[in-house]
Amino acid sequence: MFVAIQKIQLRKPNTGGAYREYEVKSTTISFGDGTHKTSYSYYPNYDSGKFERPHREAYKISLHQNYRENGKVKAKQCVIGTLDYYIIAEYGLCYDYIESGIGRAAVMFGVSDELYDMIETKTAPLIKQIQREYHKTPEYKTVRERQRVQKAYQKAKAAFAKRYSVDESEYDYCFDVFGHVMNQTYLDEIKQRTTTYSSYYDFGCGN
Repeated sequence: MFVAIQKIQLRKPNTGGAYREYEVKSTTISFGDGTHKTSYSYYPNYDSGKFERPHREAYKISLHQNYRENGKVKAKQCVIGTLDYYIIAEYGLCYDYIESGIGRAAVMFGVSDELYDMIETKTAPLIKQIQREYHKTPEYKTVRERQRVQKAYQKAKAAFAKRYSVDESEYDYCFDVFGHVMNQTYLDEIKQRTTTYSSYYDFGCGN
C-alpha cells in the first residue's frame, strides 16, 4: 500500500490572491443626541487589484494497493483529495480538503491512524518546496508586513484600553492602525477623564 501524488493542471487560475494595497478608511457614527464619532480602520484598496497567482498546478493525492486474487495481480485505489498550489503554499497539508477522502480510504483499505502518517511523509517534500517558492513572492512579503502591522496594532489597542480603563474600540477613534493620532481632541478627552478619576480616588472620594 502506498500514497501517490499526481500533478495536474487547472483550467482557471487561483483568484484568491491578497489585495496589493491596504489603506486607512474612516467611518463616522452618529448618535441620537446629535453627536458623532469617527473611527479609523485598515481595509483593502479594491482599486489596486489582487496579486496574480500564475501557478495552475494542483496535486491529486491517492492511496493505492496491489494484491493477488486467483493468481492475478490486481490493484485498487482511492482518491483522497486534490490540493491546489496556493492552498499548499498558504496552509500546507490542509485537512479541510482531504478529510472526507481519508475517511473513505480508511474504510476501503482497513487502515486508520497510519494513513495520516503515510500522507504527511509523502507530501512533506512537496510542501517544503512550494512554501519555499511562495515565501519569495511579493504577495507573501506584503501579507507578512500587514500581519506585522496588525499585530502591533492589536498590542497598542490592548495597552491603550488598560492604561485609560476604556474599551479597546476607543483606540480606533483616536489613532489609525499605524499609531498616528487622528483625533487629538478626543484623545485629550479620554486622558482628562482618566486624570479626573485618578484625582477623585486620590482624595478618597471613591470610598
